[in-house]
Amino acid sequence: MTVMIPSTIVRLGTPKGEKKLFKLLQNAEGTEDWFALHSFDIAKHETKTSGEVDMILIVPGAGILFIEVKGVGVSRNAGKWLYDDGRPSDAGPFVQASTAMHSIRNTLSKLYPESSGLMFFSAVVFPAFDFNLPASPLEWHEWQVIDKRKLESRNIATLFRGVLEKAHKHAAGTGKRWYDSERSRPNKVISEKLSSYLRPNFSFGPSDRSA
Repeated sequence: MTVMIPSTIVRLGTPKGEKKLFKLLQNAEGTEDWFALHSFDIAKHETKTSGEVDMILIVPGAGILFIEVKGVGVSRNAGKWLYDDGRPSDAGPFVQASTAMHSIRNTLSKLYPESSGLMFFSAVVFPAFDFNLPASPLEWHEWQVIDKRKLESRNIATLFRGVLEKAHKHAAGTGKRWYDSERSRPNKVISEKLSSYLRPNFSFGPSDRSA
């Protein structure tokens, strides 16, 4: 079972698709040392004054995966992504996941140097339908797509770890300077530290002296 942070869904109005992914990860086998930070707000976003990512998945031995979930119908017309629930059109879920990932990674590399060489990547989950469109070689990789068919036919631990393994292969093949086949994989200690750093526990309140 994945360590969900927080352990329950606390945000009102959380979409069904995100709830489904939450339950799948919460009850998954083979993810006992994983951390899932869901509904994560981003104060320092690369392209907006603030932002949010549906899920940050920290997988020891593999990397950190940023996940955007789209549980409603999607379409694209004249370059604009459209959604069945009437939300405004935007650059699309792949760009959303990628910019969230880069925003967090860039901030972390300055504040938490241990994370600078780790594998960060992004993916999009379509839990309610199959996304059969062939990948655009300039926009996203086919293995960044996790649709209903994949969710129902594969072990979820194997599925998400597989995305990160493909990301490792891609980074190695393209000769990324920051990439190292061993140091780019967070161990259990770093994974726990990263989880605590991204979403720390705290407690504040008025002291008796200030009463």
